[in-house]
Amino acid sequence: LFPSPTLFRSTHLPFAGDVRPNVVVPARDLTSSFASWALLAERGYELRPIDDIDGVFPTDAFASAVDEHTAVIAASFIQSATGYRLDIDALKELSHGKDSWLVIDASQALGAIDIDVDGIDALLSCSHTWTLGMRGLAHLYIRPGLRDTFDSIGPAWKVTDAPRQGFYGPIMALSFTGSTSDASSPWFNPIVDVEGLRIVDAVGTGAIEAHNMGLVDELESRGITVPFERANRSSIVSLDV
Repeated sequence: LFPSPTLFRSTHLPFAGDVRPNVVVPARDLTSSFASWALLAERGYELRPIDDIDGVFPTDAFASAVDEHTAVIAASFIQSATGYRLDIDALKELSHGKDSWLVIDASQALGAIDIDVDGIDALLSCSHTWTLGMRGLAHLYIRPGLRDTFDSIGPAWKVTDAPRQGFYGPIMALSFTGSTSDASSPWFNPIVDVEGLRIVDAVGTGAIEAHNMGLVDELESRGITVPFERANRSSIVSLDV
């Protein structure tokens, strides 16, 4: 669900070369995310895990780990284990203040929370959670101008600039759009995915978030202790049992 960091050309990563760059990521992030970035250690990158404090990831903890050699700040917008909502605006300011890339896993947010991608370098999400799709598809946003720094590591017939004329060689002209990263789709999944997105679009993520947060308030009104400050709550509520 999380594209391998080998998609990044190391020569285009900020500060790559003679300086050993680092990647800052929450220590208890979902393995699909954390492990992908941890693999960069094999290519000389330093991994800097951020520990939580009772499930909270303070912005100060990220700030203390980020320096002039930070290539990427990568984090799940919503922590799936706890429902904690990171302060994305603070991370945007932090990453661009250091010329680092901000990569957000929105798998537990997209479709349930309005997301402003301005200031985010890459945002990705699986399709089987809040966007009501099926396992096997994912969504990826890359800010304009950054897509050219990605390589296709598993090129298929869909990555050409004219896919229906590109079934065979010898000419291989890659697409200049996001389709250059596409793989062959599981045929029935996109049908479900489109219908799920139509439902989300018709209802509106703002209405979905308001409804879900109303349910969280209902839990609290019934005497259940809901963790975190309201600004850091999400559509996931995790309780000790």
